[in-house]
Amino acid sequence: MGRMTDYQRQDLSEVEALLARRQQLNGWLEKLEAAGSKTPLSVRDRVRADYQGRLAQVVEGLRSHSDVINNTLQGLRTQAEE
Repeated sequence: MGRMTDYQRQDLSEVEALLARRQQLNGWLEKLEAAGSKTPLSVRDRVRADYQGRLAQVVEGLRSHSDVINNTLQGLRTQAEE
């Protein structure tokens, strides 16, 4: 894969931050579902919509970095084969 440029390193750290954020939001959504009837339905729906909106932004951010993700994956595959 060769040496990474500062720009590629920055993109990769953005991708890692987005992945961590996605994991956090998914965890929050799971907790929200687990809360069940303890929380009023209207509140759950509003919070769920907020989390899903944030999740959609994270996914869109990951899509914008798809070239970095693909290049990193290709580099890791090459390293694994060596």
